[in-house]
This record gives sequence, C-alpha cells and structure tokens, in this order.
Amino acid sequence: MTENYKVNVSLTKGEISIYNFYHIRWLLFFDLLGLIVFVGMVYLSFSHPDSETRELLSTISIWAAILLAVGLSQPLILIMQIYLIKSPGISDLMNHRSYRLTDEGIHISANGREAVSAWPDIKTVKDTGRIFLIFTRRKLAYVIPRRCFSSREKMVHFIEFLMDRLKAPK
Repeated sequence: MTENYKVNVSLTKGEISIYNFYHIRWLLFFDLLGLIVFVGMVYLSFSHPDSETRELLSTISIWAAILLAVGLSQPLILIMQIYLIKSPGISDLMNHRSYRLTDEGIHISANGREAVSAWPDIKTVKDTGRIFLIFTRRKLAYVIPRRCFSSREKMVHFIEFLMDRLKAPK
C-alpha cells in the first residue's frame, strides 16, 4: 500500500513575506552594501579637506541615492502588497490548501482545484527555519510552514518521507 503524508496549510502574511524575501535576499545584501558605501560617501562629502573631492562625492552621492531608492523599492513594494494592499494574489496564497505526498508526487488541493507535481519535477527543498520551500522551478515553490506539524516527530517524518522520494532514481 502506498504511504501518504498530508499537510493542511493556510499561510500567514509573515510566511508569505519570508517566501518573497527568500527570493530577493541577494538584492537586500547589495542594498546593504550600497547603503554602507553611500553613508561613507556622504560623510566624506562633508568632511574631506579638498573642496573638489567634496563636490565630486556630493554628486556621486546624489546618484547613489537614486540607485538605492530603486533597489529598495522592490522590498517596499512587496511589503505594501502583503500588508497594505488587498492583493488578490496574496489573498489566494492565504487560502486553505492541502498537500498530499504520495509515491507519485505532491498533490495540491486548493479552491476546489487539484494539481500534481511528480517527484522528478521537484528541484530542491529549502528549510528557512520557519517554512519549508519545495521548489518546482527556480523561482516557484510550495510553502509549508513548520507550525503545520503538531509535533517534532511528525515534522521529522514529513522530512524523511520527502527526502526519500527526492533521492529515489528519477
């Protein structure tokens, strides 16, 4: 008899944020580096002894501020979509869905629809500490929060079941 594992999920806004920020973490890293460089340039544009250098750094700082604004707009847009704007896409992610793992693949049921992702379609699994991300494409993953498991043993069983299917010859 085929072993099944079922998980019921209703994502929170925080879990949706984790999923989205997982994809843009590299952008946030570069924004942080840019912010550090920007603060250094602004400081030098006021304190450097040479007036021509101060003027050049001031001009560069203006352009750096524009680039930082563009870079920081992506996280801001994500936060607004999740927490401020009643986006239909975000509402859909928060609806109840059920994941049933079988030997054939992952069966997803939501809003009266069902889809199946066969095990060869699963690219990788990531654990962020709060959620599991089961990637079917480079930028598309099923999100399963750790809180969906009533005990650590059930979560370990889920992970073992998942990993056994992923390690099986494709």
